[in-house]
Amino acid sequence: MDNKFISRDALQKRKARENETPSQHEARLAKQRESRRQKKARETTDQRVTRTARDNERKRVRLEMETDEQCEKRLNCYRE
Repeated sequence: MDNKFISRDALQKRKARENETPSQHEARLAKQRESRRQKKARETTDQRVTRTARDNERKRVRLEMETDEQCEKRLNCYRE
């Protein structure tokens, strides 16, 4: 494994996620979705433009880096 420092809090959160029940998993995901929705609702126009530009750039780089197999798999999933 890499010699990266991982905080104790991060390890505790990771362990908690690994041990959660399906109902706890769904509750956590619902809470995350709601917090993201609220965060997007609070952002200003400038912040929205910055976020969408950053997301578009990230997507462009990811698509440039994908292999032919990954591209085919992505397109097959998209077609279904």
